[in-house]
Formats: sequence, C-alpha cells, structure tokens
Amino acid sequence: MSRIEVSSRAEGILQDVPGLYQRAREMLLGILETAEQIRFFGDSYFLPDSVMRLRVGKFELSYTLDLNRGMASVLSAERISEDVGSQSTES
Repeated sequence: MSRIEVSSRAEGILQDVPGLYQRAREMLLGILETAEQIRFFGDSYFLPDSVMRLRVGKFELSYTLDLNRGMASVLSAERISEDVGSQSTES
C-alpha cells in the first residue's frame, strides 16, 4: 500500500491552505504508482534519496520516493511567486 509522509517543515503549509494537502497527495500517489510500474518493467532510473520538485497550484513541494517501502516523503512546501518561470520581454 502506498503512503505519503510529510515532514514537520511542510505539514503546516499543507494543512493551512485549503485543499493543498489533498491535491498534493493525489499527485504524489500518481507519481509513486508510475515509478513503481516503471520499476516493475525493469526501466527504473530513480536514484535513492533524489530530491524532486512538484508544483501544486502556487506551491512547490520538494519530495523523495522510496520505492522499496512504497512511500513518498514531502520534505518542504513553499509558496512560489507568480513570475517564476516567466521571462522578461523587455529589450
């Protein structure tokens, strides 16, 4: 059974923002399921303890996957600014 573990650092934000925990949980369970299927077919490229990032609405989560334990661990959750990823078109 897959599970999500949340650090105390991320827990406050995930609980304070309505719907954020549920959205993040659904996305991470999907990612975990996909990673487990990839491993099942023998094409796993995941390095243990690799920190990955996931954007959920206006927040960025840092997380790791532990495929042996069927677990995703959320390390941090931070609000990102609206202009992240946009480039200036000024000359």
